[in-house]
Amino acid sequence: MLRALVLLTSLVLAVGVSAAHAQEASPEQLAASRPIASNFFALLEAHKNEQAFSTTFATVVAKKPAEMQAFTGQVAALLGFYGDIIDWKEIGSTEISPDVIDVIYVVRTKEAPVFFKIGFYQNSQKWIALNIYFTDTYKKLEEAQF
Repeated sequence: MLRALVLLTSLVLAVGVSAAHAQEASPEQLAASRPIASNFFALLEAHKNEQAFSTTFATVVAKKPAEMQAFTGQVAALLGFYGDIIDWKEIGSTEISPDVIDVIYVVRTKEAPVFFKIGFYQNSQKWIALNIYFTDTYKKLEEAQF
């Protein structure tokens, strides 16, 4: 019984410690990421999927064209299934480090919400979008790691 209590206490402490390291992105970090995300979603809303990915993820597109082409097709299929974008909003964020943040967005479509997680990085000059994950199931988004 005592062994089970010690094990449970250790587990609670371990979960508490890892959760304590995760914090929301600062208002300054989020302010820097918002124009990038807004432009991305506005292009998706206008059915300009290829342009949305090529301009938003410009630093990685040249290095991963097949991956970006796959993302373009996947988001087109997802939005084709659920309908046009109504609007989007930021619903959560995590500061990985002062120069790296993840931001979660819900995109409302005609049929159902679609969730996006975008990773941002502040390089030596500016904030850039580094990676993306999207799904129609929030639970999968929570578990997604870049």
